[in-house]
Formats: sequence, structure tokens, C-alpha cells
Amino acid sequence: MFLVFSCLYSQEESIQPDRPDQSESTSTVPFHYLQIETGLLSEKVNKNENSSLLPTILWKYAISPKTELRLITEAELLKENKNSEYNFKPITIGMKTALIKEKGWLPDIAFLGHLEVLSKNSEGTERVVPSFRFAFQNTLSETISLSYNLGMQWNPDLQEFYHYTFTIGKSFSEKLGGFAEFYGFLSPHSLPITVLMRVLLICCTMIWWWIFPEVSGFRKFLPIILFP
Repeated sequence: MFLVFSCLYSQEESIQPDRPDQSESTSTVPFHYLQIETGLLSEKVNKNENSSLLPTILWKYAISPKTELRLITEAELLKENKNSEYNFKPITIGMKTALIKEKGWLPDIAFLGHLEVLSKNSEGTERVVPSFRFAFQNTLSETISLSYNLGMQWNPDLQEFYHYTFTIGKSFSEKLGGFAEFYGFLSPHSLPITVLMRVLLICCTMIWWWIFPEVSGFRKFLPIILFP
């Protein structure tokens, strides 16, 4: 179950939340607006272990018409056999910026970057763990949209892996909608997958470089993707 709260004072403003699906939307919160998305998530890890986020909260505040700052706070309840443990997970800070507006076959494109602060690795050392993704969205009809994400993230031991999502959304009315989603994670140890994903990520990065040529720091980003 997920709830969305937003300080939108005009009924003309529409809300496109990033929860509860795994795909991130390409839209950002309107300038100077705060939006809070919160909910509960339960997952069965294995036969004897369950994990629940009670709650998970996404805080979003727009610092410009195209960019929002993001804060994720989560509390996790772990149940293993008859034992239970309730902990606060490391906070995640990040941003989302809109890059390209949809035009014909060209989708809406946005970039998201996050840092998980003080996440402990297998040795107990606290680290800052990065992740990023590109979000895309195509309008297929007045009521149907296609969203898809592609990105990379690292675990606390700084082992990389790729993630992808595909979502079909359908609006049944002004107040009711639904979606079907397919998502997953890929290991970088498979050479064909590694080559394909890095080519796609390089293409996405080049799009950003083309949009923001003055940001020379992106030139240092390509060798990291090619040769991590």
C-alpha cells in the first residue's frame, strides 16, 4: 500500500509518483513544491525469512523547473523463523533531472542519481554506495504509456550490477489507473550482458553529454563504464 502527499495548491497540477512500481518516472515535482510518497512493502525472501519496509518514504523537493532533490528513509522489519528485528536502514540522498521532452518517437528522458549513506559492507565498514539510472517514457495513446529504466548500482562491497524495468500504464479514468511491470537485475560477470548494458549506458551518457556539453566532467565518466 502506498500513499502520496503533495503541497499542490492548484487542481490543474497533476501528480506522477515514482511509487509503488520499480520504474522511476521521467517527471519531476513542480518548482518549489514538496511531494511525499510513503507506503508499506512486504517481501518473502525465502521459506523462513520475511522482509517488510514499515514504512518506506520518498521525499521530493523541486529546486528548479527540471530538477528535484530526493531523500529516501526506510525502516525494515526482518522476521526469521520466530525471531524479529526492527532497524532503520541507511538514508539515501539523490536527485532527478529532466533531460529531453517527448517528441514523436523520441521518449521523455530523465537522469536519476542516488547515494546510500553509511551502508555497512560484509566487513562492517561504513561506505557511501552509489547508484544511477536513466528513465524513459513514451506515450502510446491518450490512456496508455510505456515506461522503462536502465541503470547501474553497487552493493556495500562495491560490487556492481545492472537493473532494468519495463512498465505499461493504463488510465481508466481521471482518478483510477493501473500498471503491469517487468523488472530484474543482471550480473556483470556475463560478458554478452556486460557489453550490451555498457553500450546502452554509454549511449545514454552521450545523450546527456550532447545536452550539457559544458559539463566536462562527463568525459571522465565514459572510461568508468568501459573499464570499471
